[in-house]
Amino acid sequence: MKKSDPSWPPSRQLLRKNMVAARGGRKDEVDVLRTAFWYAEIKARLSASSAYEIENTLEPNAFGKNKDGDPIHRNKWPKYEVGQHVPNDTLVTQVDLTLPGTKRLLNHTLWKALKTKNGVNENIDDWLRQLAPDIQKIIFNTDRHSPGNSYRRASISRRQLKMLERRAGIDALACLTILLRESCNQGEQAIALEIGASLYRVLLILCTTAPAGDFALELLDTYREQIFSLVRYEGRRFYLEDCDFLDAVSLLNMLLLALEDNGLIGVGWDDSVQAVCKLLDGGYGQGFNVKFAVAPLIGPDKPLTDANAKAYRDLERQKQFRQWGKEQIFSSTREVLPPIELW
Repeated sequence: MKKSDPSWPPSRQLLRKNMVAARGGRKDEVDVLRTAFWYAEIKARLSASSAYEIENTLEPNAFGKNKDGDPIHRNKWPKYEVGQHVPNDTLVTQVDLTLPGTKRLLNHTLWKALKTKNGVNENIDDWLRQLAPDIQKIIFNTDRHSPGNSYRRASISRRQLKMLERRAGIDALACLTILLRESCNQGEQAIALEIGASLYRVLLILCTTAPAGDFALELLDTYREQIFSLVRYEGRRFYLEDCDFLDAVSLLNMLLLALEDNGLIGVGWDDSVQAVCKLLDGGYGQGFNVKFAVAPLIGPDKPLTDANAKAYRDLERQKQFRQWGKEQIFSSTREVLPPIELW
């Protein structure tokens, strides 16, 4: 995980410190992240400005006086903000009565799938059954020849992956995470590489809005180390270290704002998801610009040798394509394809 930036607020620095400290201990870094997500969702939905305000709204009984008449309160919500402690189920259930859906967010299948110490094969069907119905429709087919029209898993295809991208959200992200881990466990690294590319795009889309956008680097760090690192195909891997992920998210946000300002899309979450998918597919007159500009890098997983020199040249070409895409987005005279010398 990258070091904290001194310019970040103390709470952000402490969150990253807690994630690092959780490694190898009784608590998992994913527990730190999911608690911070839960807190951020609550803060946003209450339009609260501080942990104190959240506690005062949701737990007014936490405030009182001691025997000397001095005011006291438990002051535990700042610890949730930085993932220091996972809230107990009683509190989580109580909060969910006021803010429905927050309990599901804290206990979402995504967090289980991100913990690589959790076995996939024995949990996969159970995990997938916990996802939203529209996600399940993509990955399960009705078996009309069996009693009661039972369901069976569908084979992963590019069409399915595209459908999941167009439903970018925490359930689609969880689904792709589970599918990638399953493919790696089964030695199907070719499809794992394709799933990984879709997973990266869904991460980008999610991080164009809160609360995911508030934890973009933490999410990328966790995925790079826990999930993308599992993919190895014909000597290639995802190159996400020192990745300009935040630049890619900022670029997508800039394009979305421009589309909104010009009245080409609405301001809702679904509008944004579909707009980013369209941008990545060359829509709104962008051609290949956006696709190249924000694409993940895939390159050799071993030091340079004569045997993998071609893979290194391909990696450099990908970097040039990305730079070309960024330049074209801001150019008044766009090219349809990268110049021949880049190919």
